[in-house]
Amino acid sequence: MPLSGCHYRRAARWLLPLLLLLLLASPLLRHRHAFLPRPPPSPHPPLPLPLPSPAITAAAAAGWPHLLPALLHHPTPHLVVEAKNGLGNRLRALASAMAVAARLRRPLVLVWLPDLHCNCSFGALFAPPHPFALCEAAVDAKELSPRRFQLYNYMRPEPGAVKDAPVVVDEARHLWFKSGFVMNHPFGHFRHAQAYLQQLPPVRAVADRIVASRAMVGLHIRNVFDAPRDAATQRNTTGRKALHEATREYGAEGTLQLLRWRKAGHWSNFVPKIREMVAEDEAQRREKPGAPPLRFYLAADSAEAYTNLKQLFADRLVFTERSCPAERCDFRDCTGMLYSLVDMANLARTRLILGSGWSSYSEVAAYMGGADGRPLTMLMAGRDFGQIARSEPQLKPPTPAAVPPRVR
Repeated sequence: MPLSGCHYRRAARWLLPLLLLLLLASPLLRHRHAFLPRPPPSPHPPLPLPLPSPAITAAAAAGWPHLLPALLHHPTPHLVVEAKNGLGNRLRALASAMAVAARLRRPLVLVWLPDLHCNCSFGALFAPPHPFALCEAAVDAKELSPRRFQLYNYMRPEPGAVKDAPVVVDEARHLWFKSGFVMNHPFGHFRHAQAYLQQLPPVRAVADRIVASRAMVGLHIRNVFDAPRDAATQRNTTGRKALHEATREYGAEGTLQLLRWRKAGHWSNFVPKIREMVAEDEAQRREKPGAPPLRFYLAADSAEAYTNLKQLFADRLVFTERSCPAERCDFRDCTGMLYSLVDMANLARTRLILGSGWSSYSEVAAYMGGADGRPLTMLMAGRDFGQIARSEPQLKPPTPAAVPPRVR
């Protein structure tokens, strides 16, 4: 039976809304990942940190015997970050904790105990005022009552430590975060932590030595294995004693990976890439006479790296002079940490970092110099250039993925 005009009008009333619904849904059908929850956007500007009370600030400065009872008697839940290991590890844990504390509207307490990895006080590196209470004395985690404290420890192989455990906040308890890594929390990643990292002003002795610019390329050459622990590991960085002490702290697998990536970070592995970039720069300058030559800011951990690269690229290198009394330039005393922060700040001022794998230092420098939650572009020795670091397929170095250069 032929359809009448009435039938057509009825069909149109059903078809038009259906077509409109399909049109609106088509982007979602084309992009199935649009159904997945997206990470929360980075706050811009970053949320301010609630300042701790004078009582908590004074108790933290007085040490653990005063800080613990002050926290137990304070009605406001705090976030306490116990930053561990070297400078890069500590800064990323601190910046992550700052971002989470700001989002939770909790005052922050930083526990920064100088040790063999970073034997320098926070105040000797970063200028006051600090937006958190600072405790630079040893703490006893056994005194943290589960009734009053949530404890998240990422520092394996310590007993009970679970790296990257998701942090689910109890609003009624203090949150204690012991880590050298970012917090696994929706607001703990560098997307949010970057802005807080960039808010930490260095002391004048560091700021006056920042000379790099966006016209430069940064070189972070990290070849020396592990931190100096004693007279033996200060002289022989890959001997039996050095490997034994590192294995006790990082575990056998972590030590093996660290050793492989330190070998990939040898200064000679950077030379072909530097020569390639110099050749490209010279070709571009022939087309544009008068353009300044490409320069590299060098941050290295051995006298050998400085000596040999200066001989090869003397007119292209910029670096901060320091004394290296032994075969290594990465001593972790306060003077060494000042130079380490100087180098980090200079690397952050460059436009591209040629970095070393398995290094929180390269990662933090890249994010310190990046923007909008993204790091500077970083190419890694042993992965993106030079001889490849051989390792098990399932193990990857914890560094930020290289992103396309951004026009500034």
